[in-house]
Amino acid sequence: MVFLNKQLFKSKQLKLDAPIFTTIFQCFVAVVLCHFVSFLSRLRKNSKFPSLRFDQKVSREVLPVSICFVLMITFNNLCLRELGVAFFNMGRSLATLFNVALSYFVLKRTTPPLALLCCLVIIAGYLLGVSTEGSLVDLSYSGVWYGIVSSLFVSLNAILTSRVLPAVDQNLWRLGYYNNLNSCILMLPVLLMSGDITALRNYPGIFSGYLWFVMVTVGVFGFMTGFISTWQIQVGVTLQHWEAFNSVISGLLLIICNRLQLLLPTTSAGRQKHVRKQY
Repeated sequence: MVFLNKQLFKSKQLKLDAPIFTTIFQCFVAVVLCHFVSFLSRLRKNSKFPSLRFDQKVSREVLPVSICFVLMITFNNLCLRELGVAFFNMGRSLATLFNVALSYFVLKRTTPPLALLCCLVIIAGYLLGVSTEGSLVDLSYSGVWYGIVSSLFVSLNAILTSRVLPAVDQNLWRLGYYNNLNSCILMLPVLLMSGDITALRNYPGIFSGYLWFVMVTVGVFGFMTGFISTWQIQVGVTLQHWEAFNSVISGLLLIICNRLQLLLPTTSAGRQKHVRKQY
């Protein structure tokens, strides 16, 4: 999902400068998916799929998670617009640090000393990454702050989700439905006040099939990511959330993609030019 979002914002084929609209569309796709699965479940007898009829009381109880979710996704997309995927994943590692802090101040859970030592290593690595990235390329410090705020809301979202699950009878489908529906409504005023509508009007490929294919694919992957992360919050403690695993897998995929790109130029001169372009 991260790579596809980056493709939307920075690729030569798309380069869509509308992060707020992209966030709303991803939430809308998630709502449509929930209704589609609900429709398929009604075709089966004795289906245990929950009812997705809108309930204002449940929607209000899920609202704190939705606000945090909207901020998390928005700052994610803003960070991706300003920075590369590698630095984005490095910034997301700060979510582990915020998990420790919020677990202590909100959940009153203490953290083992070795885990605190690991947090110091994460902070040192992040500062080193900022200084190194800034010396190699023109680093966007606004993107750095977007990444830090995004990591904060990732951790806060995990804590709020664990508290809201009883309101939806511990059902992940109902939580995903109400969360994404609330998020669509919350983001509409932000969309009207942002410059995304103007960017969409001036975007030359607004009717491109490839654009909407990528948009829908990002929405599907976003829903799957949210569903799995919520499930992991449900079955485990907040501090054991999947950020570490996600960072490792994303880093490996990034290395593989970069290696494949280095193999594309066939001549030695072309390969040297490509390497200079990367660094």
